[in-house]
Amino acid sequence: MKTLVLSMISIAATVAAMTACTSESGNDPINEIEKGSEINITANVLKAEVETKAAVTGNALEGVQILRKDAKTADAGTTNWETTPIEVDIVDASTNIFNSQKQYYKPTGENAYFIGFYPKGSVDDSGVVTFTSITGKEDVLLSNELNAGARGSATSDLKLTFSHKLALIKFTFKQGTGYPADDQVTSLTVKGAELPATMKLSDGTIAYTTDKAATGISAFAGGSYTISSSGSTTNDADALMIEPGKDITLDITTSKGSFTVSKVKINGSDSEKTVEGKQYNISITFNAKEASANATINPWGDPISGEGTTE
Repeated sequence: MKTLVLSMISIAATVAAMTACTSESGNDPINEIEKGSEINITANVLKAEVETKAAVTGNALEGVQILRKDAKTADAGTTNWETTPIEVDIVDASTNIFNSQKQYYKPTGENAYFIGFYPKGSVDDSGVVTFTSITGKEDVLLSNELNAGARGSATSDLKLTFSHKLALIKFTFKQGTGYPADDQVTSLTVKGAELPATMKLSDGTIAYTTDKAATGISAFAGGSYTISSSGSTTNDADALMIEPGKDITLDITTSKGSFTVSKVKINGSDSEKTVEGKQYNISITFNAKEASANATINPWGDPISGEGTTE
């Protein structure tokens, strides 16, 4: 699986008015929706591979959930989103993301509003998304609210910008002084953080589960990462996306024994926490009696270092 993590996904959307025509005979009734203007949204994206259960790779994205509502400008704040998402795939910069499910402006003059989120979830009338199968392997993203204008006054130069809502954690295992060269890491569990349960569309507020901090979130089990002097880094499938802002500990099992990183420090500080939209690469060095950990960051944000010790 290939992963290229970006700090955000920018979707440039253009809206074109396309007026429907009557039949040649002039006798067929014209549907009111067809009389409106079609909404064409195209996406500027980079070619990349995407898996639904991995950090989003590049600017291509499959299975994006789009919600719509139609309202006069003065009523937009009190009008609920539709609860059935429009599922789209963002493929390239020239394809209308609504090609398979056409969208039109209302003939009655309301503005069309759109918002997007990822991955799938059920939506209630209050605009809260409920996730039912988050395991720590799923990227959670939310876009801005897009006002596409109304029939006859379509907004131009539109953008949906998706941002990451979780902290991405990866791991590297290194052989330190006096540590044997033939050991392998077989499992790793992160404790201290939770997983998303619901997300409020209006401001991106996430409510988290309440049982994972104590029981742990498994990054992988049955692994075979060699502890080497040059370092062995977990593949993308074994990364985790978890609640930011929490102190985390690591339970690590190798073929020779078990280790606990009692606390992962960020930039060597006890007070600095993980942040949403940041990718933390935690490097764990195994010495003769213990293991220590430090971290750096990649494309989701500026480099951040972290460290910890195992007992």
